[in-house]
Amino acid sequence: MPESGRYPPLAPFMLSLKFDVIHEQVIKGEPIEMMPSRITGFISNLSVAKKLLLIYLLDLSAVIFITTILIHEKYLAIDFSRKEIAGNHYIAAARESVFALIESADARREEHRQPVAARQDELKRVTGALVEAEERYGRGLHTGQFQHELVHAIRTIITEDEINASGEPRALHAEAITAAMQLIARIGDQSNLILDPDLDSYYTMSLVLLRFPEMVSLLLDHGERTQESMASAGARNKHSRLGLLVMEGKLAAAQKAIDSDFNAAFRNDPSGRLKERLGQSHARLISSLQRIAAQPYGTKSVETATTRFRIRQAHRDALLSVHACWKESSQELDLLLNNRIDSYFRRMWLHLGTACLLLGLILLSVFYIARRIVAPIRELATVAGAVQMTNDYSLRAKKEGNDEIGELVSCFNSMLERLNNDRITQQELVAAARASDAQRALFESIPLPLTVTSLSGHSLRHANGPALELFMPDQTAAGLESWSPFDVIAGENQRETFLSLLVEEKNIDEYELLLRLPGAPCFWSQVSVRPVSYQGEQALLTLFTPINLRKHLEEGVRNEKAFSQAALDSLPGIFFMLGSDFRILSTNRNFDRFRETTSPGSPFSSIELHFPPDQREKIRSMVQGGFRRGAAEAEVSLQGSSSREIYLLTSRLFLLGGEDCLITVGIDISARRRAEATLELWGRVFECTSESIMITDAAQRIVSVNQAFCATTGYRAEEIIGQSSLALRSDVHDGIYFRQLWRGIRKRGSWQGEFWCRHKNGEVSPQWMVVNTVHDRQGTVTNYIALFTDISAQKSQEQRIQHIAHHDALTNLPNRLLCMERLILALQQAHRNGRHVAVIFIDLDHFKNINDSLGHHVGDCVLVTAANRLSMGVRDGDTVSRLGGDEFVIILADIEDSHQIEEIMKHRLLPLMRQPYDAGGYELHCSCSIGISIFPEDGLDKDTLLRNADTAMYRAKEVGRNNYHFYTEELNSRAMQRLSIETSLRKGIERNELLLHYQPKLDLHTGKPYGLEALLRWQHPDHGMISPMEFIPIAEETGLIIPIGKQVIRNACRQLSRWSSVGMSHICLSLNVSAVQFRDRRFVEDLVQLVREEGVSPHRIELELTETMLMEDAVRTIRVMETLKDEGFLFSIDDFGTGYSSLNYLHRFPIDCLKIDRSFIRGMLERPADLAIIKAIIGLGHTLDMQVIAEGVEKEDEYRALRAAGCDGIQGYFVARPLTPEQVPEWLLAREMGGQTA
Repeated sequence: MPESGRYPPLAPFMLSLKFDVIHEQVIKGEPIEMMPSRITGFISNLSVAKKLLLIYLLDLSAVIFITTILIHEKYLAIDFSRKEIAGNHYIAAARESVFALIESADARREEHRQPVAARQDELKRVTGALVEAEERYGRGLHTGQFQHELVHAIRTIITEDEINASGEPRALHAEAITAAMQLIARIGDQSNLILDPDLDSYYTMSLVLLRFPEMVSLLLDHGERTQESMASAGARNKHSRLGLLVMEGKLAAAQKAIDSDFNAAFRNDPSGRLKERLGQSHARLISSLQRIAAQPYGTKSVETATTRFRIRQAHRDALLSVHACWKESSQELDLLLNNRIDSYFRRMWLHLGTACLLLGLILLSVFYIARRIVAPIRELATVAGAVQMTNDYSLRAKKEGNDEIGELVSCFNSMLERLNNDRITQQELVAAARASDAQRALFESIPLPLTVTSLSGHSLRHANGPALELFMPDQTAAGLESWSPFDVIAGENQRETFLSLLVEEKNIDEYELLLRLPGAPCFWSQVSVRPVSYQGEQALLTLFTPINLRKHLEEGVRNEKAFSQAALDSLPGIFFMLGSDFRILSTNRNFDRFRETTSPGSPFSSIELHFPPDQREKIRSMVQGGFRRGAAEAEVSLQGSSSREIYLLTSRLFLLGGEDCLITVGIDISARRRAEATLELWGRVFECTSESIMITDAAQRIVSVNQAFCATTGYRAEEIIGQSSLALRSDVHDGIYFRQLWRGIRKRGSWQGEFWCRHKNGEVSPQWMVVNTVHDRQGTVTNYIALFTDISAQKSQEQRIQHIAHHDALTNLPNRLLCMERLILALQQAHRNGRHVAVIFIDLDHFKNINDSLGHHVGDCVLVTAANRLSMGVRDGDTVSRLGGDEFVIILADIEDSHQIEEIMKHRLLPLMRQPYDAGGYELHCSCSIGISIFPEDGLDKDTLLRNADTAMYRAKEVGRNNYHFYTEELNSRAMQRLSIETSLRKGIERNELLLHYQPKLDLHTGKPYGLEALLRWQHPDHGMISPMEFIPIAEETGLIIPIGKQVIRNACRQLSRWSSVGMSHICLSLNVSAVQFRDRRFVEDLVQLVREEGVSPHRIELELTETMLMEDAVRTIRVMETLKDEGFLFSIDDFGTGYSSLNYLHRFPIDCLKIDRSFIRGMLERPADLAIIKAIIGLGHTLDMQVIAEGVEKEDEYRALRAAGCDGIQGYFVARPLTPEQVPEWLLAREMGGQTA
C-alpha cells in the first residue's frame, strides 16, 4: 500500500463509515444530494448538548405561548365579569333611587307617612349614592348623561319639595323614575350584563335588568289608573274599567315572565342555592301580585274607604315585595359573578401549574436523553483515541443500546476487528502471488469488459481485452496505469455517490451508471464490483455490462407514468382508483390534501378507513353500485374534514389482464353548501326581522322588500317592487329635507333619521330610517338598503311626556312652568300693544278641612270640579293653571281696564265657584278667595305680579273669604309690617323678650286651685306688650315656633322647679303645643330631654292640643301621644267643640281632659242651645273617663251653671287674670287665706 502514509490510522474507518451511510440511503431510496444552507450548517456545527438545548427552548417557547394565550383569555373573561359586577352595583344605586322617588311621591300624597325633611334627606342620600356610583362604576359605560338627568330630576324634586311639601306628587317624580329606568337600561346595555354567557346568571340578570324595572313601571301605572278609576264614578266607568283590564293583563304577563325567569334560573343552578336564597322572596312577590289581581276594582264595594285603603295597601305591599326581591336578586347576581371570577382564576392557575409541570418534565426528559446520547459518544471517542495512540486494534467500545449510536459503536468495533484481520491477511498475500498469473488468465477469458483497480487510489492494475476495446481502443494496458475506470462516470455527483456506496458496502451488484468517454456519446452500463486480492494488494474487480438499449426503454415507461400522474394531480378535485377488494390502487395529490393530513393515503389500504364511521356505509354502497352498475355517485365527508362535503362520481374500468377496478373523482362542494346555507339564513333573517327592509337599485327603483315592510306600508311585494321609492314620501317633509338626506348619503355612504312614511291607504307614520349604500368591486353604486323602525309609540310617549311636564296630573291644567311661560308671553304682547294683563290668584277656602275629614279622594274631586269651573268662567285664550295644592292662577290677557275684570269676577267666576260640589257622594260648599294684580300698575314682571296677587288673596281671606280683592299699596304696607314683626321676633328670641304669664285653674269639686296654664307674651322694647294673636301665626309660618316652643318648655320647667322649692310641688302646669311644633320629628326627644334636665316630673305637665292637630295625621298623633303618655305626660284638648274631631278617633287618643271653648261659655246664659252643647260635652267627657274644664269664665252665674252641669273645673277672669311668675305664690297664699276668686 504505497499511499497509506497520507492518512491517519482512523482514515480508513471514516471512509468506510461514509460509504456505509451512502449505501444505506441508496437502499432506503432516499435522495443522496443534500441542499446546504446557513441554518443547516449552523445546526450541524452545534454539539449534541446544544442541539438538545435548542429543542428544549423551542418546546419552552411553544408551551409559554399557548399558556399566555389561555391566561389572556381568562383575563378577558374576568374583565368581562368585573364589568358586569360594576353594572350590577350601579343598577343597585339606580334601583334605590327609584324606590326613594316612589316613597317620596307617596309621602306627598299622604303627609303623615313621612316628614318633608326625612324624605328630602332620603332623596339627597340616593343622589349622593348615584354620584358616587357614577364615579366608581360609570367609567367606560357612557352613562354620564343619563345619570346627570336623573340627578337633576331628583334635585328639582327636592327644590320643589322645599317650596311645596304637600299635595299630589307632580310630574317631576314620573320624569325622575323614567330617567332612572333609562339609566338602568343604559347600564345593562353598556356593562355586558345583557350579554351574560351563563344560564343561571343570565336569568338572574334578566330579572334584575328587565323584569323588575318593568314590574315597577306597571305597578306605578296600575296604581295611577286605579286612583283615577276610584276618583271617577267609583271605578264603575266603562272606560276606566277597560283601562284597568288592560293594565291587569300587562301585570299578569309581567308576573308570568318573572316566574318563568325565576324557574329558569333555579333549573340552571345545579347546587340549588339560588332557589334556597330567592325562593321565599319569589313566593312573597307572586303572593303580593295575586293580592292586587284579587281586588274588586269593578264592583260597588270599591266606593268604600276600607276597600280603597286595602287596594292602596296592596299596591304598596307589591312595590315593597318587588324592592326586596330585586335587591336580593342583585345580591345573588353579584355572588354568581364573583364565583365565576373565582372559577376563572382557579382555571388560570391550573393552566399555569400544568404548563410549569410540563416544562419540568420536558427539561428532565431532555437532560436524560442528552446523557444517554453523550455518554456512548464520549466512550467511542475515548477508545478511538487509545487506538490512535497505541495501534492496538484489539480494543473495543462498550455498546449500551440498539439505537443509531449503538449501531455506530458496533460498526466501530467491527472496523477494528476487520483491520486486525487485514493484518493477518497481508501475511497470506505472499502465498497468493503464485496464483496471480492464473488469475490474470481468468480475467482475460471473460467476454465482458473487466478491470482491476487498486483499492486505495483506484488506479488501473489490469484491463482485459473487451475493457481496452471499450474504454481505450487505441492504447494498451501498459499505458493505462494512471487511468481509472471510475473516471468515466458521468457527473461528479454520480461518481461521489457510487464511490461512497463502494466504501460502505464493498460488494456492488448490477449498479447502473451513466458513462462518458472522450469523443463519444454517453451510454449506460451495469457495474458489479468485488474486492479481490491482486498481486499482493487489495483491489477491486469491476465488471461492466452495457445496458443502453434497456435504459431507453425504461425511460419511456417512466415518462408515460409521470405524464399520467401529472394529469391526475392537475385535476381540481380528488382522484383514487380502487380494486375489487375496496383497496386503494392509486391516488392523486388532492386526495391527501382534502384529508387534511401530511401522510399520504397508504397504497393497498381500504378506502373505508379514510372516511368517518358514519360515512362508510355511503362509500360501501357507492363502490358496490359502481361494480354492479358500472357507475355510481355519493356525497360524503372525508375523515378529518367533517365540515367538508365531497361529491364523488365513480366508474368501472377493466385493466389489462382482466382485473376490475373503479376510478373515482370527487369535487369539494363544501363552499357551495356553506354559501347555500348562508344565503338561506340571510333570506330567513330578511323575511323574519321585525324591521322593515327595502332594497332599491341605483335609480331608486324598489327591487326587494321583506314581510315587515309589507305589514307596515300595506303594499304587497308584487305591488311595490319596480316602483320608485318616491311612492313612500309624505307631505310632512319638504324638498329641502330630501335634498339634505341625499347629500348625506352621497357624502358618507349612509344616513339615518326620522322619516314619515306614506302607506298604501294614504296614512303616514313616523319611522326611524337607516340608509346604506352598496358598491360593486369597481366602487360603483349598485343598490341602496333602507331599514325602517316604527317610532309611533315613541313619538306618542314624547308628546305625553311633554304634556305631563307642562300640565297638572290631577286637573290637566297648565302647571307652574307653563303658566310662567304664558305669563311672560302675555306681558311681552301687552307691553308692545299698550294693553293690560290681569294676574288672578285663587285659593279654595277651608279646603284642608275637606281633605282631613273626608279624605284626599274627595279633595281631588273638589279640585277637578273647581278647575273645570274656572276654565268655564274665563274667556277663550285666557290661561287657567294650578300651582299646587288648592292654589290656582288665571292670566287674563288683553284687558282694557279693571271694570272688565270685575265683570268676569262678579258674573262668571264667583257664581260658578259658589255652587255646591258633588264629590264622592258628598254635597259640599267650598268658596274661594281671589287676589288680583294688574300689569303695569301693580308690577312690570311676573314675580312682582304673582307676589302682589298672592298678597291681595290673603287680604280677601282676612275680610271674610268668598270674595275677591285688588292689590293696593296698603296691602304692601301690611306685608312689610308682617315682615317687620318676623324680623323683630327673631331678635326677640335672642334677647329673651318672650315672657310667660300663668292663669290659675279652679277645681269645682273642692273649690281649690290645682293647676296653671302658661300663656306666652312678647314684651317688645318699642311697641310694648304684643298679643300672641299677632306673632304666633307668623312664628308658625316661618318655623320660629320650634325654638320658641323649646324656650317656653325650658322656662316653664325651671319655674316649676322654683315653685317646688317654696312648697308648691302639687301645682300642675298646662302648656299649649303648636301644630308645627307637634309635627317636628324631634319634638318628643326634645320635650323629654328638657324635662329631665330641669328635674321636673312629667306628671306635673299637661300638653294642650287642638282638635285640628289631632286629626291632621291621626295615626302618627296617637303614636306620639302614647309615647309621651308612657313617660307620664298628661293631655287635654283645647277649644273642644270648635274643630273637626271624629268621635270614632276620640276614644283612641290618650286624652285626660276636655277644655270647653270660651265661645260656648259666653252665650250659655242667653242661648239654651249653647248650654245643651256644654252639658253634652261634659257627659261625653265623663263617659270617656275624662275631666272637663270650661275656659273664659268671667261671671258668677256662669260659674254656678257650670258647677250645676257637673263640670270639673273652670278657668278665666272669674278665677284670676294671667299672673307673672312672682305673683303666683302670693295669689295662691291669698286664695288659701281669704278664699278670693280674682
